[in-house]
Amino acid sequence: MKRSSFLLPVLFIAAVILHACAPAANAAADVLKTFNEKVSASNYEIQLIKNDLKSFEKASEAEAKTLPIVLEAEGEGLFGKTDEKRYDTKNLELSKTFEAGRIPRLKQRKSRLELEIKKQETAQAIDNLIYDADIAVLKCVRSINLKKLSNENMNMAAKTIDAASKKYEVALASRMELEQAGIDYETQFLKNMETQKNLEIEKRSIEIINGITHDAFTDEFFASGPESSLTREIELLSANTAIEIYGADKLFRTAVENRREIKSALYEIELYKNLIELEKQSAGPELKLGIFRSVNDVKETERGVRIGLSIPVYDFGRRSASVGSLNLKIAGYESLKENKSYHLTNVENRILLEVTEKYNTCVFYREKLKRLSGVVLKKASNIFEMARIGYAEGATTLFEYQNAKKNYYEFYENLILASVEFNISLLELRKACGISPSANGDVMEKILLKVDAAGDVR
Repeated sequence: MKRSSFLLPVLFIAAVILHACAPAANAAADVLKTFNEKVSASNYEIQLIKNDLKSFEKASEAEAKTLPIVLEAEGEGLFGKTDEKRYDTKNLELSKTFEAGRIPRLKQRKSRLELEIKKQETAQAIDNLIYDADIAVLKCVRSINLKKLSNENMNMAAKTIDAASKKYEVALASRMELEQAGIDYETQFLKNMETQKNLEIEKRSIEIINGITHDAFTDEFFASGPESSLTREIELLSANTAIEIYGADKLFRTAVENRREIKSALYEIELYKNLIELEKQSAGPELKLGIFRSVNDVKETERGVRIGLSIPVYDFGRRSASVGSLNLKIAGYESLKENKSYHLTNVENRILLEVTEKYNTCVFYREKLKRLSGVVLKKASNIFEMARIGYAEGATTLFEYQNAKKNYYEFYENLILASVEFNISLLELRKACGISPSANGDVMEKILLKVDAAGDVR
C-alpha cells in the first residue's frame, strides 16, 4: 500500500510524458478513430438511422421531380354479331401538365431544405450514439478498477485472518477477533462477487448495443484490464485534469458555432417561408400540353395538338386556411427579440442551459478528483499503513485496524468513481458544445492506447 503515497509525483510525471509525446497522441487518434468506426459500422441503431436517411433522400428526390407525362387511351367494343371491327381505339392522348409560376422551383427548394434538416438530425443522432459508446468504455474501466480494488480488499482480508490466527495461537488475540476477521472476509467476498457481476453487465452492454461481440479489439481491451495496476489506471484517468477547460461563456459560443440544432433551426425558418410561398402559388393556373389521335363517329381519324388551361376558381377556403396556419407557425420563428427570432433564441437558451449544467458538473468532478488524489489520499494511505503495522506489532486493536482499512478502501473507491465521472463529464461537456467524437483523442487515448487497432496489447 506504500505505492499510494507516491501517487502525486507519479501523476505529474505521467501527465508530462503523455502530453509531450506527439507520436503517442497520433496513435491514440488512430485507435479512437478505429473504435468509433467499429461502432458506426456495427451499432444497429446507427444502421437504422443511416438507412432512414437514405430512404428520406430518395423520397425527397421523388417529391422534387416534375409532373409525369401521361398517356390517356379510350376505346370502344361491340357486342353480338357484327361484320365490323369488334374493338377499336377511339382516342389516344400523350400530355404533360406544367405548373405555372415558381411552384416547381419552390417544390425543389422545399425538398432540399427538408433534406438538409434531416441530414443535421441524422449526423447529431450518430454523434450521440458514438459518444454513448465512448462513455460506455469509461464505465467499463470503472467496473474493471472497482473489481481490482475489491480483489485487493479481499486479499487483505485473507491476510488479516492469517495474522489473527497467529496471534490467537500465542494468546495475543481473542476468539472474537478471529471470528470478526472471518466475517470481514466473507463480506469482502460477497462484494467481490457483486463487482464481478457489474463488470460482466457493463461489458455485455457495450458489446451487444454496439454489435461488436467477439470482436478482437474489445476482447483484447477487456483482457488487458487485469494486467495493468490499479494505481496506473488512476494515474491515466487523473492525468486528464490537465486538459484545459474554457469558461462557460466561451464554451457557449463554441456550442452556437457547432451545434446542429442551430443549423437545423435556420433551415426550418427558411422551410416555413418556402411553404407559405408554395401555398400562395398553388392558386395559380396549370397548363396542359399534349398530342392526340382520335376517331370520330364516321370513322375519320384526327391528329393534332391539344392545349389546356386549368384555373382554380373556388377552393372553399382551403388555401387561405393553409396559409393562415403556416403564418401562425412562422410567427414564432420570425418574431424578433433583440434582433433575433424567438425560435432561434429558444434553441440557443436550451443549449446555454445544457452547456452551463455540463460545465459546472465537469468543474466539480475535476476539483473533487484533484482533492482526492492529493493530500487526502496521502493521509488516508499513511493512516492505513500505521494501523496495519500497529496491528501486526500488537499496538493497534483489530477494530482500529479494520476501521482504518474500511476508510482507506472506501476512500479509494471514491477516487475511482471520481476519476471516471470526471472523464465522463468532460466528454458530456464536449458533446454539449457540439464537438465531434473524433476530436476526443486527448481524453480517450489513455484508455484505448492499451490496445492498438489490430487488437494487440501494448
